[in-house]
Amino acid sequence: MNRTQKEAMCSLIFFTVTLVFVVLILAARLIFKKDVVYITYFMLATIAITNVLGLLYVLRKQSPREVITDERDKLIKLKALFASFVSVMISLAMMLVILSIILGIGGSIGVWLLTLILFVISIAASMVYSAAVLILYLFGKDNAGERT
Repeated sequence: MNRTQKEAMCSLIFFTVTLVFVVLILAARLIFKKDVVYITYFMLATIAITNVLGLLYVLRKQSPREVITDERDKLIKLKALFASFVSVMISLAMMLVILSIILGIGGSIGVWLLTLILFVISIAASMVYSAAVLILYLFGKDNAGERT
């Protein structure tokens, strides 16, 4: 597994762990009406530890001959970036259509909602990028047409 794959794998794991913790915190706050200060601190510490361990895993080389990047990696990153860009455009278009249907022509929304939309779409784009990198490495073909 090269560095690009490690980065994509760690990114997906980090975002998944963070998403699970955010859902648990929101469930505890909204459904059970519990004060979750200590649970939040524990989850933030777990997220930080996961992030540091992932960074150490990415930076560690498996062998001294391992290259950081090559032409195939650059091509895969470019294709994944394009997939991420397309997902952002589709998400923004869907969000605009949904908001225009709900609010109508004269409706307005708060600035906090626009910030939330931007934050969620940026996280989704990062997850699409990481997933696209892993999928392209798994099912990608080299220049000769053979599976690598």
